[in-house]
Amino acid sequence: MIGSGRVAIGGVIGGALEVLNPRRVLRASSDSAIDGVRIVECPLVSVDSVQVSLNPPMFRLAGIGFALGWTELPIEFQSRNTELVAEAISLVRRFQPSTFSHFAHALRVIALKPHDKNFFNLSTSELPGAFVCSVPSDSCALAAAFIHEFHHSRLFFIEEAGPFLEAGDEDVIEGENHYSPWVASLRPLHGILHAIYVFLPTFRFWSAVLRDGSAGKAQLDYARGQVALTPVQLRIGINQLRRHARFTRLGSEVFEELERDVAAAEREARSLGAGLDAPAMAFSLDGTLVRVFRGGEVRPTSVGEILLEHLETSDVNRECAEEKEILVRALN
Repeated sequence: MIGSGRVAIGGVIGGALEVLNPRRVLRASSDSAIDGVRIVECPLVSVDSVQVSLNPPMFRLAGIGFALGWTELPIEFQSRNTELVAEAISLVRRFQPSTFSHFAHALRVIALKPHDKNFFNLSTSELPGAFVCSVPSDSCALAAAFIHEFHHSRLFFIEEAGPFLEAGDEDVIEGENHYSPWVASLRPLHGILHAIYVFLPTFRFWSAVLRDGSAGKAQLDYARGQVALTPVQLRIGINQLRRHARFTRLGSEVFEELERDVAAAEREARSLGAGLDAPAMAFSLDGTLVRVFRGGEVRPTSVGEILLEHLETSDVNRECAEEKEILVRALN
Protein backbone atom coordinates (compact mmCIF):
# COMPACT_ATOMS: atom_id res chain seq x y z
CA MET A 1 0.00 0.00 0.00
CA ILE A 2 1.52 3.32 -1.08
CA GLY A 3 0.61 6.98 -0.97
CA SER A 4 0.83 9.98 1.32
CA GLY A 5 -2.60 9.81 2.97
CA ARG A 6 -3.75 8.13 6.20
CA VAL A 7 -6.16 5.22 6.50
CA ALA A 8 -7.26 2.82 9.23
CA ILE A 9 -7.18 -0.82 8.11
CA GLY A 10 -9.78 -3.20 9.52
CA GLY A 11 -8.77 -6.41 7.78
CA VAL A 12 -8.65 -8.30 4.48
CA ILE A 13 -11.73 -9.24 2.47
CA GLY A 14 -11.39 -11.32 -0.69
CA GLY A 15 -7.86 -10.17 -1.39
CA ALA A 16 -8.71 -6.51 -0.78
CA LEU A 17 -8.16 -4.27 2.25
CA GLU A 18 -11.10 -3.18 4.37
CA VAL A 19 -10.56 0.50 5.17
CA LEU A 20 -12.43 2.03 8.10
CA ASN A 21 -13.97 5.41 9.03
CA PRO A 22 -15.89 5.23 6.79
CA ARG A 23 -15.84 1.55 5.83
CA ARG A 24 -14.92 0.80 2.21
CA VAL A 25 -12.81 -1.69 0.26
CA LEU A 26 -9.49 -0.85 -1.40
CA ARG A 27 -8.30 -3.17 -4.18
CA ALA A 28 -5.04 -3.36 -6.12
CA SER A 29 -5.44 -1.06 -9.11
CA SER A 30 -3.35 1.71 -10.64
CA ASP A 31 -6.35 4.07 -10.63
CA SER A 32 -7.93 3.04 -7.31
CA ALA A 33 -7.09 5.42 -4.49
CA ILE A 34 -8.80 6.39 -1.26
CA ASP A 35 -7.64 9.42 0.70
CA GLY A 36 -4.42 9.50 -1.31
CA VAL A 37 -3.61 5.83 -0.63
CA ARG A 38 -3.69 3.01 -3.18
CA ILE A 39 -2.72 -0.66 -3.38
CA VAL A 40 -0.08 -1.80 -5.86
CA GLU A 41 0.98 -5.41 -6.30
CA CYS A 42 4.74 -5.70 -5.87
CA PRO A 43 6.70 -8.20 -7.99
CA LEU A 44 7.37 -11.62 -6.49
CA VAL A 45 10.54 -13.51 -7.46
CA SER A 46 10.55 -17.29 -6.97
CA VAL A 47 13.58 -19.58 -7.28
CA ASP A 48 12.77 -23.08 -6.03
CA SER A 49 11.89 -22.71 -2.34
CA VAL A 50 12.89 -19.02 -2.16
CA GLN A 51 10.13 -16.44 -2.62
CA VAL A 52 11.05 -12.76 -2.30
CA SER A 53 8.92 -9.65 -2.72
CA LEU A 54 10.48 -6.58 -4.33
CA ASN A 55 8.82 -3.98 -2.15
CA PRO A 56 10.50 -0.59 -1.47
CA PRO A 57 7.45 1.01 0.24
CA MET A 58 7.90 -1.44 3.12
CA PHE A 59 11.00 0.54 4.09
CA ARG A 60 9.04 3.79 4.43
CA LEU A 61 9.17 3.66 8.20
CA ALA A 62 10.18 6.28 10.72
CA GLY A 63 13.34 5.63 12.69
CA ILE A 64 15.21 3.39 10.23
CA GLY A 65 17.86 6.06 9.84
CA PHE A 66 18.34 6.63 6.11
CA ALA A 67 16.80 8.81 3.42
CA LEU A 68 13.61 7.35 1.97
CA GLY A 69 13.11 9.33 -1.23
CA TRP A 70 14.04 6.28 -3.30
CA THR A 71 10.98 4.43 -1.95
CA GLU A 72 8.85 6.71 -4.14
CA LEU A 73 10.18 5.00 -7.28
CA PRO A 74 7.45 3.53 -9.50
CA ILE A 75 6.96 -0.18 -8.84
CA GLU A 76 7.89 -0.70 -12.50
CA PHE A 77 11.54 -0.17 -11.52
CA GLN A 78 11.29 -3.36 -9.46
CA SER A 79 9.47 -5.22 -12.24
CA ARG A 80 12.17 -4.38 -14.79
CA ASN A 81 14.77 -6.12 -12.62
CA THR A 82 12.97 -9.33 -11.62
CA GLU A 83 15.03 -11.46 -14.03
CA LEU A 84 18.26 -10.00 -12.67
CA VAL A 85 17.16 -10.78 -9.11
CA ALA A 86 16.15 -14.34 -10.06
CA GLU A 87 19.51 -14.86 -11.76
CA ALA A 88 21.37 -13.55 -8.70
CA ILE A 89 19.43 -15.83 -6.34
CA SER A 90 20.11 -18.75 -8.69
CA LEU A 91 23.82 -17.98 -8.47
CA VAL A 92 23.59 -18.11 -4.68
CA ARG A 93 21.91 -21.52 -5.02
CA ARG A 94 24.72 -22.68 -7.32
CA PHE A 95 27.78 -21.31 -5.53
CA GLN A 96 26.61 -21.06 -1.90
CA PRO A 97 23.77 -23.53 -1.31
CA SER A 98 23.98 -23.20 2.48
CA THR A 99 23.03 -19.52 2.26
CA PHE A 100 20.35 -20.33 -0.32
CA SER A 101 18.73 -22.71 2.17
CA HIS A 102 18.68 -19.91 4.76
CA PHE A 103 17.10 -17.59 2.16
CA ALA A 104 14.18 -20.01 1.92
CA HIS A 105 13.50 -19.73 5.66
CA ALA A 106 14.32 -16.12 6.43
CA LEU A 107 14.53 -13.83 3.38
CA ARG A 108 11.25 -12.07 2.66
CA VAL A 109 11.74 -8.64 1.07
CA ILE A 110 14.33 -6.96 -1.16
CA ALA A 111 14.10 -3.34 -2.30
CA LEU A 112 15.99 -2.33 -5.43
CA LYS A 113 17.20 1.22 -5.98
CA PRO A 114 19.46 3.09 -8.38
CA HIS A 115 23.00 3.80 -7.24
CA ASP A 116 23.48 7.06 -5.36
CA LYS A 117 26.26 8.55 -3.26
CA ASN A 118 24.36 8.42 0.05
CA PHE A 119 24.23 4.66 0.46
CA PHE A 120 24.63 1.60 -1.72
CA ASN A 121 23.23 -1.45 0.10
CA LEU A 122 21.70 -1.55 3.54
CA SER A 123 20.09 -3.80 6.11
CA THR A 124 18.82 -2.92 9.56
CA SER A 125 18.11 -4.86 12.74
CA GLU A 126 14.60 -3.34 12.78
CA LEU A 127 13.67 -5.26 9.60
CA PRO A 128 15.02 -8.84 9.78
CA GLY A 129 14.84 -10.73 6.52
CA ALA A 130 14.75 -7.55 4.44
CA PHE A 131 17.40 -5.35 2.83
CA VAL A 132 18.04 -2.74 0.15
CA CYS A 133 20.35 -3.27 -2.86
CA SER A 134 21.41 -0.95 -5.65
CA VAL A 135 21.12 -1.72 -9.37
CA PRO A 136 22.14 -1.83 -12.17
CA SER A 137 24.65 -4.52 -11.35
CA ASP A 138 26.27 -7.65 -12.67
CA SER A 139 24.29 -10.70 -11.53
CA CYS A 140 27.32 -12.19 -9.70
CA ALA A 141 27.92 -8.93 -7.86
CA LEU A 142 24.23 -8.70 -6.99
CA ALA A 143 24.34 -12.28 -5.63
CA ALA A 144 27.33 -11.32 -3.46
CA ALA A 145 25.42 -8.24 -2.25
CA PHE A 146 22.43 -10.42 -1.32
CA ILE A 147 24.74 -12.77 0.64
CA HIS A 148 26.41 -9.80 2.36
CA GLU A 149 23.20 -8.10 3.46
CA PHE A 150 21.48 -11.33 4.48
CA HIS A 151 24.36 -12.18 6.81
CA HIS A 152 23.95 -8.85 8.57
CA SER A 153 20.45 -10.06 9.47
CA ARG A 154 21.84 -13.40 10.63
CA LEU A 155 24.31 -11.70 12.94
CA PHE A 156 21.61 -9.38 14.29
CA PHE A 157 19.63 -12.52 15.12
CA ILE A 158 22.59 -14.18 16.90
CA GLU A 159 23.09 -10.97 18.86
CA GLU A 160 19.60 -11.32 20.30
CA ALA A 161 21.20 -13.84 22.68
CA GLY A 162 23.35 -11.06 24.17
CA PRO A 163 25.93 -8.40 23.32
CA PHE A 164 29.27 -9.32 21.77
CA LEU A 165 31.26 -6.44 23.25
CA GLU A 166 31.75 -5.23 26.80
CA ALA A 167 30.86 -1.64 27.56
CA GLY A 168 33.89 0.57 28.18
CA ASP A 169 35.21 4.07 27.76
CA GLU A 170 34.03 4.25 24.14
CA ASP A 171 30.66 3.60 22.53
CA VAL A 172 31.30 0.26 20.79
CA ILE A 173 28.01 0.46 18.85
CA GLU A 174 27.92 4.06 17.60
CA GLY A 175 31.37 5.49 18.36
CA GLU A 176 33.30 5.95 15.10
CA ASN A 177 36.81 5.61 16.47
CA HIS A 178 38.70 2.94 14.55
CA TYR A 179 40.12 2.26 11.10
CA SER A 180 38.16 -0.18 8.96
CA PRO A 181 39.59 -1.45 5.65
CA TRP A 182 36.14 -1.39 4.04
CA VAL A 183 35.06 2.25 4.41
CA ALA A 184 36.69 5.68 4.25
CA SER A 185 35.41 6.86 7.65
CA LEU A 186 36.30 5.53 11.08
CA ARG A 187 33.97 2.85 12.42
CA PRO A 188 32.75 1.49 15.77
CA LEU A 189 34.10 -1.88 16.91
CA HIS A 190 30.65 -3.41 16.48
CA GLY A 191 30.68 -2.33 12.83
CA ILE A 192 34.09 -3.91 12.23
CA LEU A 193 32.87 -7.19 13.74
CA HIS A 194 29.81 -7.11 11.47
CA ALA A 195 32.02 -6.43 8.44
CA ILE A 196 34.19 -9.47 9.15
CA TYR A 197 31.11 -11.65 9.59
CA VAL A 198 29.48 -10.61 6.29
CA PHE A 199 32.60 -10.45 4.11
CA LEU A 200 33.56 -14.03 4.97
CA PRO A 201 30.59 -15.57 3.08
CA THR A 202 31.02 -13.15 0.17
CA PHE A 203 34.66 -14.26 0.00
CA ARG A 204 33.51 -17.89 -0.18
CA PHE A 205 31.09 -16.97 -2.97
CA TRP A 206 33.80 -15.32 -5.09
CA SER A 207 36.17 -18.19 -4.34
CA ALA A 208 33.58 -20.66 -5.65
CA VAL A 209 33.03 -18.52 -8.78
CA LEU A 210 36.78 -18.42 -9.40
CA ARG A 211 37.24 -22.16 -8.85
CA ASP A 212 34.33 -22.93 -11.17
CA GLY A 213 35.89 -20.82 -13.92
CA SER A 214 32.84 -20.70 -16.21
CA ALA A 215 32.02 -16.99 -15.74
CA GLY A 216 33.05 -14.36 -18.25
CA LYS A 217 36.60 -13.00 -18.24
CA ALA A 218 35.64 -9.71 -16.58
CA GLN A 219 33.69 -11.54 -13.87
CA LEU A 220 36.60 -13.91 -13.23
CA ASP A 221 39.04 -10.98 -13.04
CA TYR A 222 36.74 -9.32 -10.52
CA ALA A 223 36.41 -12.57 -8.56
CA ARG A 224 40.20 -12.96 -8.46
CA GLY A 225 40.56 -9.42 -7.14
CA GLN A 226 38.00 -10.06 -4.41
CA VAL A 227 39.63 -13.35 -3.43
CA ALA A 228 43.00 -11.58 -3.19
CA LEU A 229 41.79 -8.46 -1.38
CA THR A 230 39.22 -9.72 1.11
CA PRO A 231 41.46 -11.97 3.28
CA VAL A 232 43.86 -9.06 3.84
CA GLN A 233 40.97 -6.80 4.84
CA LEU A 234 39.61 -9.54 7.10
CA ARG A 235 42.99 -9.96 8.81
CA ILE A 236 43.19 -6.20 9.45
CA GLY A 237 39.68 -6.32 10.92
CA ILE A 238 40.62 -9.24 13.18
CA ASN A 239 43.76 -7.39 14.32
CA GLN A 240 41.72 -4.26 15.06
CA LEU A 241 39.31 -6.18 17.25
CA ARG A 242 42.12 -7.99 19.04
CA ARG A 243 43.80 -4.64 19.75
CA HIS A 244 40.78 -2.65 20.87
CA ALA A 245 37.78 -4.85 21.74
CA ARG A 246 36.75 -6.38 25.06
CA PHE A 247 34.48 -9.35 24.37
CA THR A 248 31.67 -10.89 26.37
CA ARG A 249 31.66 -14.69 26.64
CA LEU A 250 29.35 -14.89 23.60
CA GLY A 251 31.48 -12.35 21.76
CA SER A 252 34.64 -14.37 22.46
CA GLU A 253 33.05 -17.47 20.97
CA VAL A 254 31.98 -15.57 17.86
CA PHE A 255 35.39 -13.89 17.52
CA GLU A 256 37.31 -17.15 17.83
CA GLU A 257 35.18 -18.74 15.12
CA LEU A 258 35.68 -15.72 12.88
CA GLU A 259 39.43 -15.88 13.41
CA ARG A 260 39.49 -19.53 12.32
CA ASP A 261 37.42 -18.69 9.25
CA VAL A 262 39.74 -15.80 8.32
CA ALA A 263 42.76 -18.13 8.51
CA ALA A 264 40.92 -20.55 6.22
CA ALA A 265 40.19 -17.70 3.77
CA GLU A 266 43.88 -16.80 3.69
CA ARG A 267 44.78 -20.41 2.86
CA GLU A 268 42.09 -20.53 0.16
CA ALA A 269 43.40 -17.36 -1.51
CA ARG A 270 46.92 -18.81 -1.58
CA SER A 271 45.68 -22.10 -3.05
CA LEU A 272 43.96 -20.17 -5.86
CA GLY A 273 47.09 -18.11 -6.57
CA ALA A 274 45.21 -14.87 -5.92
CA GLY A 275 47.85 -12.32 -4.97
CA LEU A 276 47.78 -8.59 -4.30
CA ASP A 277 49.12 -7.94 -7.80
CA ALA A 278 45.67 -8.85 -9.19
CA PRO A 279 44.17 -5.91 -11.14
CA ALA A 280 41.50 -3.97 -9.30
CA MET A 281 38.07 -4.03 -10.96
CA ALA A 282 35.07 -1.81 -10.34
CA PHE A 283 31.53 -1.37 -11.61
CA SER A 284 30.61 1.70 -13.61
CA LEU A 285 27.18 3.23 -13.05
CA ASP A 286 25.74 1.25 -15.96
CA GLY A 287 26.85 -2.01 -14.34
CA THR A 288 29.84 -2.62 -16.62
CA LEU A 289 32.98 -4.12 -15.08
CA VAL A 290 36.04 -1.98 -15.77
CA ARG A 291 39.66 -2.01 -14.62
CA VAL A 292 40.75 0.70 -12.21
CA PHE A 293 43.43 3.18 -13.27
CA ARG A 294 44.92 5.85 -11.06
CA GLY A 295 45.25 9.34 -12.53
CA GLY A 296 47.59 9.46 -15.52
CA GLU A 297 48.71 5.84 -15.30
CA VAL A 298 48.36 3.39 -18.18
CA ARG A 299 48.99 0.34 -15.99
CA PRO A 300 45.93 -0.99 -14.15
CA THR A 301 45.95 -0.45 -10.42
CA SER A 302 46.39 -3.61 -8.34
CA VAL A 303 44.20 -4.56 -5.39
CA GLY A 304 47.29 -4.25 -3.16
CA GLU A 305 47.80 -0.66 -4.27
CA ILE A 306 44.13 0.09 -3.60
CA LEU A 307 44.48 -1.32 -0.09
CA LEU A 308 47.71 0.60 0.60
CA GLU A 309 46.15 3.84 -0.63
CA HIS A 310 43.17 3.21 1.65
CA LEU A 311 45.44 2.69 4.65
CA GLU A 312 47.39 5.86 3.88
CA THR A 313 44.30 8.04 3.56
CA SER A 314 41.84 6.51 6.06
CA ASP A 315 43.95 5.18 8.95
CA VAL A 316 44.16 8.68 10.41
CA ASN A 317 45.08 7.42 13.90
CA ARG A 318 47.83 5.14 12.51
CA GLU A 319 46.38 2.10 14.25
CA CYS A 320 47.54 -0.27 11.52
CA ALA A 321 51.16 0.82 11.02
CA GLU A 322 52.36 -2.79 11.27
CA GLU A 323 49.91 -3.99 8.62
CA LYS A 324 50.92 -1.09 6.38
CA GLU A 325 54.61 -1.99 6.71
CA ILE A 326 53.87 -5.63 5.80
CA LEU A 327 51.84 -4.49 2.79
CA VAL A 328 54.56 -2.14 1.57
CA ARG A 329 57.10 -4.98 1.72
CA ALA A 330 54.73 -7.30 -0.17
CA LEU A 331 54.23 -4.77 -2.96
CA ASN A 332 57.94 -3.99 -3.44
